[in-house]
Amino acid sequence: MTRYLARAANSFALRLIIAICGGVGGAAWVSSSVFAALTAVVTSPIPTSVSTGTITLTLAPSGVNGLLGGFSTPITNMAPGDRVNRYINLVNGGTIDGASPKLGALNNELATPLLSDTTNGLQVTIFSCPLAWNINGTCPGTPNAVAPITPIYSIIFGGYLSLNLPSTAAGAITRLKFTISLPNNNEVVNDGVLPTGSIQGFMNSFSWVFMENPKNVSTNS
Repeated sequence: MTRYLARAANSFALRLIIAICGGVGGAAWVSSSVFAALTAVVTSPIPTSVSTGTITLTLAPSGVNGLLGGFSTPITNMAPGDRVNRYINLVNGGTIDGASPKLGALNNELATPLLSDTTNGLQVTIFSCPLAWNINGTCPGTPNAVAPITPIYSIIFGGYLSLNLPSTAAGAITRLKFTISLPNNNEVVNDGVLPTGSIQGFMNSFSWVFMENPKNVSTNS
């Protein structure tokens, strides 16, 4: 009887230990499960807004009475020593400031001596004026040299020409005067025969191309 009671006591103690261990393990598992399910979240009260700007260039005749032709008016019957002016407004109509303005040109047909002769062929000089040009082609303010005299051939076939514009800011209007000229040269026409290398009797058309890049903006920190 004594041995039976001892075995019973031992059996009860073993079951009690197992139950306690199971309870501790269960409590630990439940505790771990509860903490794993917790997540902290916060949302900014004001949304972040992002928009993009624009950079655009447009050309228009000067708008001055008597100087309205712009590039669309043909230049005809030029002779060596002649200079012809064209007045243009270049407008940065975007919201981003421009930078590194350049001028190019596209030839619309095979180059004649008007373009291929860099000594006696067509040349261009460019000035800007802070105010509208006068009807007689003078600047009522101080003119700015935008580009030195340059053979048009060099602009078409040699790459873009850098321009010294007074402003490339968004909304800026640059009032330009293009002076297209033929240098003086001596040609003698004997018995109606043009000399070799003559620039007489030719025609070339080309289109001006203006280019600007967006102004570099530093990264805010």
